[in-house]
Amino acid sequence: MILLMGFIIALIIIGMGTIVYSTASSNSRSASLQSSMNAYDSFTNIREEYGKVLMFGSGSGAYTPFNQSNTTVSGFESKMMNITASHGYILSFKWGKYLDESPPTAEVTIQLFDGMNRFEDTITYNLKTGRILYDLIPPGNITDLTAVTGAADGKINLSWTASGDDCDIGIASEYELRYSNQSIDTMAKFNNATFYPVNFNPDINGTPQLFEVRELDPGTYYFAIVVYDEILHASKISNCCPNATAAN
Repeated sequence: MILLMGFIIALIIIGMGTIVYSTASSNSRSASLQSSMNAYDSFTNIREEYGKVLMFGSGSGAYTPFNQSNTTVSGFESKMMNITASHGYILSFKWGKYLDESPPTAEVTIQLFDGMNRFEDTITYNLKTGRILYDLIPPGNITDLTAVTGAADGKINLSWTASGDDCDIGIASEYELRYSNQSIDTMAKFNNATFYPVNFNPDINGTPQLFEVRELDPGTYYFAIVVYDEILHASKISNCCPNATAAN
């Protein structure tokens, strides 16, 4: 019993010492944790703000933002590096790829070192919106668009099968429909064709879609559709459906 009591007392003494040590070291760890949280918050804010800078510095994706003479981008980088350096952080930007696609994108690797932790991320930005692209998969392409002359004057009936948000998965966000009196088989021709608003949102992948185009002048027309997801990723141009005539 005496030995047991002695063992318990020893444990209590050791425990008290541990508590005293833990309290002191806890303050140190708390300060270190708070410092790391501040560094991470700075890193997160820089990631978000940098997208807006790239958007303005690229003319919303019209040209590459990765140019040393681009004072919008380089000026932001210098300012952020000086501000973070005043807090004891080391910040760096490594330019990656600029892709003139739909939507135009830019890839950048950002690093921040706070003396103990290194935060690093390679980020793809949508240059039209300045937002980070977490969703890198575009909607599926429409491949079965058809057009039939409508029963009434100036009308043409379109039909196709809905594609998905991520290729053939999910629900896309919107359709862009255009028409021309010539075949639409390139993105340049699509952009130059006449826009026609579609007044409904896409259904789930695989669902038949029906749409009536109205108030067309008499003539023969070609149609094509591009599908967008919620962050403006675009599909490729649909098949250019066989021409249809809007009756007199």
